[in-house]
Amino acid sequence: MGTAGQAATMGLLLSMLWLASLPVAMTLSGSDGALSALFAAAVVWMASTMGLVIGEFCYGPSKSVSRLLAGMVVRMLAPLIACMIVLLSSQRLTTSGFVFYVLVFYLVALLIETAMSFIKTTAPVCS
Repeated sequence: MGTAGQAATMGLLLSMLWLASLPVAMTLSGSDGALSALFAAAVVWMASTMGLVIGEFCYGPSKSVSRLLAGMVVRMLAPLIACMIVLLSSQRLTTSGFVFYVLVFYLVALLIETAMSFIKTTAPVCS
């Protein structure tokens, strides 16, 4: 599975997780909670996709380590910056649990990306 396939799979799975989180979000915060969860899922997906794309530009003998470090920095930095921006600018998203949803989606995305990279590295090579 290539980078586009991994990004699409991540988007699909995060969309399904967002739909699963809607009852909780609507119960706790109404439509603001649903919007907060949607925005959090989008932030995590964008960070994941950026990490995948930046990792594709890493070449050389230490390609695996470079991909790991570059992807990790981007995957962590983008959600943290988004949380800081939301905390400083939007009281509605802050009180409706944006940071909580980012944490939940981030942890699930981390599991999914680890599984996808494990499958990618253990796939048999046909020659």
